[in-house]
Amino acid sequence: MAATGHFVATEISRRLPHGNILLAGYSFGGCVAFEAAAFLLAQGRQVVFLGLLDPVAPIWVDDSGAHEPKRQVTSWRQRLLHWGTRFKKLLPHEDENLFGYMDWLVFAVLVQLKAFDYARRRILSARRRLSPEGFVRRRRHLLGLLRVSALKRWRPFPLDAPTLLVMSETSIASGSSHLWRRLCSNLDIVRLPGLHREIFEPQALELLRPAFVEAVKAAGVAEF
Repeated sequence: MAATGHFVATEISRRLPHGNILLAGYSFGGCVAFEAAAFLLAQGRQVVFLGLLDPVAPIWVDDSGAHEPKRQVTSWRQRLLHWGTRFKKLLPHEDENLFGYMDWLVFAVLVQLKAFDYARRRILSARRRLSPEGFVRRRRHLLGLLRVSALKRWRPFPLDAPTLLVMSETSIASGSSHLWRRLCSNLDIVRLPGLHREIFEPQALELLRPAFVEAVKAAGVAEF
């Protein structure tokens, strides 16, 4: 996460070497935007607006040395459910032929072993022999695991920049707002109806658009 945020911040500095900076990101991109803002602030740049559009909640927050505890599987029922979920990932899909199933089996074992680079290479090498659905399924599965892995390693620290946090019903139910309050000292929250993928639907946009425009104008942008 830090490396991606640093890359984005470097690219922003290259394209916009002077002036105020406004950043926004949706979902996992919200975490990247947060990290990029932290790098830019450390370089002395003025981040006058940070928009976090229903971002993925950070797993670890360091403002007082405390962090979210790692969940441990303790009871035998939990362990059985845990391994049952893993076993289901090895089952073939309806649109897979024999080669596709064998390839999926090897791919599933690689990701369970966290050999993500080997799994990525296998997807690319088998692309021509896989159905479009099979290729997309593997790519989506691997990207999801990589995002989770990045979040587990991410160590965000509090920053001071005007921040607008947009939350869907999914995020509100997760109770993640308190984590963002600990990270963002200058935070406004907008709560939207609908799920994570529905915040750009008309009903949610009726609330999102005016809040977003007002926050951007407050950052000193006259026309938006």
